Amino acid sequence: MKKTAIIGGGASGLFCAIMLLESDSPVQVTIFEKMNRVGKKILATGNGRCNITNENADKIDRFYGENPIFPKEILQNFTPQNLIDYLSKSGLILRKENDKYYPFSEQAGTVLDFLRLKCEILGAKILVNNKIERIKKSNGKFIINGQEFDYVVIASGGKSSPHLGSDGSGYKLLESFNHKITPLFPAITQIKTENKYTKQLKGIKADANLSIFVKNALIRTDFGQVLFADYGISGPPAFQLSQVAAKNYNNNCYISLDFMPDFSVKQIKNQIYKIIKNPFTYPITAENLLTLMLNKRLGQVIIKFCGININQDIYELSDKNIEEISYKIKNFKLKVTGVNGFNNAQITAGGANTDEFDSNTLESKLVNNLYACGEILDVNGDCGGFNLQWAFSSAYAVSKAISGDAE
Repeated sequence: MKKTAIIGGGASGLFCAIMLLESDSPVQVTIFEKMNRVGKKILATGNGRCNITNENADKIDRFYGENPIFPKEILQNFTPQNLIDYLSKSGLILRKENDKYYPFSEQAGTVLDFLRLKCEILGAKILVNNKIERIKKSNGKFIINGQEFDYVVIASGGKSSPHLGSDGSGYKLLESFNHKITPLFPAITQIKTENKYTKQLKGIKADANLSIFVKNALIRTDFGQVLFADYGISGPPAFQLSQVAAKNYNNNCYISLDFMPDFSVKQIKNQIYKIIKNPFTYPITAENLLTLMLNKRLGQVIIKFCGININQDIYELSDKNIEEISYKIKNFKLKVTGVNGFNNAQITAGGANTDEFDSNTLESKLVNNLYACGEILDVNGDCGGFNLQWAFSSAYAVSKAISGDAE
């Protein structure tokens, strides 16, 4: 009997337990969970809907870490389609929304119930309110709270959303076995910017192309709906860029927003001239100049951004003014000052150094029969189902290694 301890009852830990118990290998699984119930973080994913995977979640260029190709083999061995097929075969129906998959119920609780109840039916022992602060290894056995185990899987997550269980305690367990932890940053979180203009836009939503620059070099661009807040910006494209912002906000970092990506500066300029030549109200001031093109308040802020009085008559605007307004619509620059911290972040960038783990089995290269899976490793993906796929794929890899079914 292979006695296995799993530290952490999140998506990765629960799925690892299921895969182990469904294998042909004789195993006994104990899950240690520090919270009063397992899977609390699952309930918060996808705004409570649980974006369980993404059809592109096996593409290595959507994942990050100091060794960005590390997860390639693991993601290929258990792909999004493999996960979808497994869940479907087990009776959990999914619905597709663009490239994302959600439970058909639209409730994250459905996914948690599936994982938790499946563990219980298969015979996993789940110990809640059980924070593990020390693991010893003696005579080939791991000692946890006086119990002996043949294998240990660290699946305790990162530092993001500590109120849901990820408080970074798993890093200390790995460090006690001489594993190194790479620098940690909040990721998939809101971005803080100079807020002179974002305060005026608080509550406004706008579709835009967001490009993040470090030392004037373009690092990444993403499109989607941006939400303005008094501290800066939020929304899916901001989340995608937040990891870059977290690492570089002290390094001449700024974001440029393009509110009309399908139009050139020249086309926007021509549109503004049309409005001036054919005013829809009279008298018309700069305050309403962009009302037919953009959210009214956003248009007014762009006018102010150009240093133009919003009460100025549009016929007093110079060609240079029109040129600048057109340019600012496509290049609305905000200096990055930071990101919201781990309390608000959905995931942690950085983690256990992957050079110290086998890229096929996720077994420690330093300690036999010690494994890690999920967010605790220095692997993180884009917003939109990528990180849950990594949780499931990495759990699958560990289960196959322990059960002896590794490919």
